[in-house]
Amino acid sequence: MTSGIVAINNHEFYLIEHDRKFPLQDKSAQKLIYKIDLSQATDIENILNTDNIKQDHVLGLMINGQTLEQLIAADEKNWQLLKELAIKPVKKTLAVDVLATVEYPHDKLEGLWLRRDGSLGLLNDDDFAMTDSMIANAKSTIEQKYLDSEKTIEDANRLYMVMPSECGDGY
Repeated sequence: MTSGIVAINNHEFYLIEHDRKFPLQDKSAQKLIYKIDLSQATDIENILNTDNIKQDHVLGLMINGQTLEQLIAADEKNWQLLKELAIKPVKKTLAVDVLATVEYPHDKLEGLWLRRDGSLGLLNDDDFAMTDSMIANAKSTIEQKYLDSEKTIEDANRLYMVMPSECGDGY
């Protein structure tokens, strides 16, 4: 899930992707910050209509009756279809693996800003430290949000600072 974006300049941005998993409860959790560059990507607003490509004024670019998101979600092999149609996606490079960089026990990473020194400020979304996903008391509608499965560490809003780096070739 993409949950935050901040501009570096007129064509580069940092963006957050997270999986809504608590790292203390699920070791597969991921909280990543990518640097994206729009300069070499196809401007999809300027693609002309064809038999199987249409510009929908509400949904945007449609290919074979699907939005780009639907097309890729349906089958990862559709990236090849985009390539065949000369639609070049945004270049994405890992800038920060948050879980490898700081002790981040939260499920949702949602606040992001670029600081003057080039570092990034990060905030978790603690949902006011309440959850409705696992109700302990049937008469209750909400309960305290915990970071661990034993329910000993209450979630709270916290501020983190990280320094982005170029961590790969991008994709």
